[in-house]
Parts: sequence; structure tokens; C-alpha cells
Amino acid sequence: MATLKAGFAPFRGSVLAMSALGAAMAIGALSAGHAQAVVVNVPGYGSWDVTTFSGTYNADPGKFNNDAMPWLQNKAVADAFATAVGSSLGFPNDFPPFNYGPLFPYLVSPSTLTAVAWQAFADTLSAPILVTKASLNIWATAAPVPAPLPLLGAASAFGVSRRLRHRIHRIKRNTNTGSNPCCGDAGMTTPTGAPGVSPRRS
Repeated sequence: MATLKAGFAPFRGSVLAMSALGAAMAIGALSAGHAQAVVVNVPGYGSWDVTTFSGTYNADPGKFNNDAMPWLQNKAVADAFATAVGSSLGFPNDFPPFNYGPLFPYLVSPSTLTAVAWQAFADTLSAPILVTKASLNIWATAAPVPAPLPLLGAASAFGVSRRLRHRIHRIKRNTNTGSNPCCGDAGMTTPTGAPGVSPRRS
């Protein structure tokens, strides 16, 4: 467990709840230019699109699930995500005397949540932060970013797509001229009614 920095010690084990003023400051900070989404590479877990939302657990507990918060029930994963994000999403959470980045909750208890966040004062990962389910905070959520196609796979896909486009173009051209793209002129009916035989000119 991370050691609480000087100045944070009075909050060890206490419940941190944002005041109405603190909540307003947090929301104002986001609207004032703090990024609300960022793509990060989390070592060992790949690339993720991390976004934030403002709210309380009690108002919308459905948002606190393993799909949106893959770090739930795992502090090590929460630490990894919070560290990867760092200060990229600003410090919208105001827990006097310091400001913090979006919260990455990893433990849900009957009346509280335990989370970690990036701390502005020391520019480092915070110690565990305890907040009530009724407190208004800025939370992090994440969605995996699909990996790009390998170079060879992309080139192969491009070649197949190119051949398919040429084939479609050839079929359209032959259809417009009345020929059969599979069998050449052998399947074409001539004005004389004899397949493949051109009318004789006198």
C-alpha cells in the first residue's frame, strides 16, 4: 500500500466527501479545458480509451461495473490505470488541501468506495482514498482500443479488396456489353440464333 504523503496524513482512514463548492470547482475545472478523454497504454493491459463522468455511486450504481471499470476488485490494476493516465485528465477532484485526478475505485463497501487517483501536489499516485457513496466526484471509466491490423495482414486485406474491386468492375463492364463474364462469347446469343456464330455479311 502506498504511503500517504506529508499533508495527507490527517485524512488517513477518514471518509473524504466533497462539499458543494468542491463539486462545483471540479465540474468547472473540466469545462474550463481539462481533457475528458485520453487514450493510454497500460503496461500489461494494452491500450484503453479512458473517459470521465461526474456523479455519485448512489445516483447511478450501474456505471460501477467491471466492463466500464476493469480495475474493480483489483487495486494493482487500479494503480496501473491511474498511473498510465497521470495528469492527462487534469485534477478535477478537490479534497482539501490537495487536488486529484479522476478516481479509480477498486473496492465497493456497503456505504463507501476506496479508490486511487493521481495527486497534483506530489505528482504521484495517491494513497487509498475513501469516499462515501453519496459524495459527488469525478470518476474514470475505460474501454479497450482495438489493436491495429498487422502490416502483413493489412497488405493482404488491401490486395484482396483490390482484386475484388477489379472483378466487380469487370463483371459490370461485361454485363453492359452483353457478354457472360464466366464463359466469354461462347454463351452469347447472336442475331442468327446460333450460339457463338456471327451473322454472315453479303
